Amino acid sequence: MVPKIALEEVRPAVDNQKVGISYSGGGPRVVIELGCARAFVESGIRPAVIAGVSTGGLAGAAHALDPVSGRGIDLAAQLLTRISSRRLGLNKLNVYWKLLLFALRRKPHGLGDNSVIGSLIKESIASRFPDEFPSPITIGSFKDPRLLIAATNRHDGTAHWFPSETELDAALVTSSAVPGVFPWRPAPVGREDFPMVDGGVVTNQPISQLALEGCGTIYACSIGYGGGAVPNPTDLLDNALACLWMAVHQTMKLEEDYVREKIAAAGGKVIHIHPEVSIPSEDFNFTAVSIETAMRDACEKTKAHLATNPRK
Repeated sequence: MVPKIALEEVRPAVDNQKVGISYSGGGPRVVIELGCARAFVESGIRPAVIAGVSTGGLAGAAHALDPVSGRGIDLAAQLLTRISSRRLGLNKLNVYWKLLLFALRRKPHGLGDNSVIGSLIKESIASRFPDEFPSPITIGSFKDPRLLIAATNRHDGTAHWFPSETELDAALVTSSAVPGVFPWRPAPVGREDFPMVDGGVVTNQPISQLALEGCGTIYACSIGYGGGAVPNPTDLLDNALACLWMAVHQTMKLEEDYVREKIAAAGGKVIHIHPEVSIPSEDFNFTAVSIETAMRDACEKTKAHLATNPRK
């Protein structure tokens, strides 16, 4: 049975005073989304609900930790300096080893392993927010704004929105389990028998859920391929990833237009946020300086766009 589209046969009742912010997946481009989050904080825009998938889940959680002064955003930026392609198992030596195992029919579950992110997230939040977010930190720990994180149910191709009792670190690791790159995971709470993969597979711009939550002003932060020309492919992986991003970009555009049409009659709007920012690397080998540079660029460009009071 083909699963229904989230807003199929539904025109949600929305309040244009209720703000929702969506953070898409985008791998290392999460630094751009952290800059967008900082722009919302500095512009005084307070969301009621934040939704994120894949690395966008990290940006969303960082924003939700402190939507007033942005301490969670700063924490996430510091956390990224402790992550590298090597630590994620994506250095060339490990990737070649996994490919060799695959050729020998050993069937590895992924080229790397993103589980290290979970322990870093748990440790970082516990040290910085011991009173506001006592352990265990769950999805339900976030009250204002509420936080929504999704993975993809590999069994039936539907979005799996983690229940409130799901621990944050487990949700973020599962939501960013990029197929082929990182291992699939069981659902941390409920449906443990179904494999879960990256939330961006079926809802890389998670705005339908924000509409269902009653948000009438929705900001869609999109930081992947934004249309236009791209360099010629350099190898098979570069070719595959660029084409994948083009396909994902098309579905994200359709999602935006679909939700925009669904909530327009109630006065709702979907505002596209896509600052054109270069990042120094398409892998996870960042420095504190490169992270801050990209974030500041994204922040200033996003604030400039928000200052125009955009309608879409």
